[in-house]
Amino acid sequence: MSTDIDKLRQIKGQILDLVAEYTVNPKPSYSLDGQSVNWTDWFQAMMARVREIDEMIAETEPFEFHTQAKT
Repeated sequence: MSTDIDKLRQIKGQILDLVAEYTVNPKPSYSLDGQSVNWTDWFQAMMARVREIDEMIAETEPFEFHTQAKT
């Protein structure tokens, strides 16, 4: 049974797979019949989504604070 964090990692991996494919075979932005497709905006949106998912993953994982005190 997969957990939410496993699902987030899977989604992140799928997005990164799409981004990797785009960087190997970039597509030009274009307009057709009044509709525009801007691949640069798409790429930036996907990278923003990856950052958001990283933040969600970080919020669910345990963490430690390492401190040092001197007297």
